Amino acid sequence: MEEEKILNLYAKWFNFANEDYEMAEIALKNNKLLFSAFHLQQALEKLFKGLYLLYIKEQPPYIHDLLRIYNVIKGYDVFLEEERFSKLSLDLNPFYITARYPSYKESVSNSLTIEQVGEYFKDVRDLMLWSKQKMK
Repeated sequence: MEEEKILNLYAKWFNFANEDYEMAEIALKNNKLLFSAFHLQQALEKLFKGLYLLYIKEQPPYIHDLLRIYNVIKGYDVFLEEERFSKLSLDLNPFYITARYPSYKESVSNSLTIEQVGEYFKDVRDLMLWSKQKMK
């Protein structure tokens, strides 16, 4: 895949991730912690898929498992190797399913705290700021 096309697609993944990040902020302002975590998971997935495209030079796989994608891309930059991104992937991974299935919602919703979601925001924001530099 040619470099210009890769950069254009990367920018699209980044913009989609940014939209989910903004939705997570709206959900948080309305005290909807579960939906905030869901949109943070979505933002992280899209960031990872954009980075996959940038580093591997192929379309990312059609999967939603953050850890599987993360484990492919983490070796391409020392920033990605920080332990917090592995933990973030592990923590946010379940929210893809949880927000969609009522049987999981109650148990997971009750376990989320505002502090926990705040930490997720910080780490996703840091990754977004770092990822944005890749578009230049």
